[in-house]
Amino acid sequence: MKKILIIGGLIVAGIVIVFLLSGDEPLSPSPDTTLPTGADDTFDYKPNKATKVADQVYALTNLEEDETFSVVYYEFDGSYAAALLKEPLGESRQALEDYLKVELALDEDELCSLPLFVGVPEDVNSYFAGLDLKLSFCEGSIDLN
Repeated sequence: MKKILIIGGLIVAGIVIVFLLSGDEPLSPSPDTTLPTGADDTFDYKPNKATKVADQVYALTNLEEDETFSVVYYEFDGSYAAALLKEPLGESRQALEDYLKVELALDEDELCSLPLFVGVPEDVNSYFAGLDLKLSFCEGSIDLN
């Protein structure tokens, strides 16, 4: 049940973020999953269809009882949402960053150019709940240490 609530929360958070960032432009499904990296090249992430959790929403991580973070990918707009699931949050975010560097094969600058929301559920930390904590090495990140 907790897994379903976390995934549902990430989906809702992602939709809210997309709505807030979209301005007056209507959302439309992307014909592919090619994401800009901020450089001259592009980053092409093809989600594993076995990880599909909703229409055009894919879980990059499996939720287990001892997980420190969870990540979902929204194919319709190429964005990501990550939830830090354990205290200390600084260690959870570091584990997330290490995972993303390997899973997506991107360096820090490329990761900072991705549309990525890093949040924390209220039951983990009510002070930071609802905020975009960002990755620690990205501009505007919130200090968790």
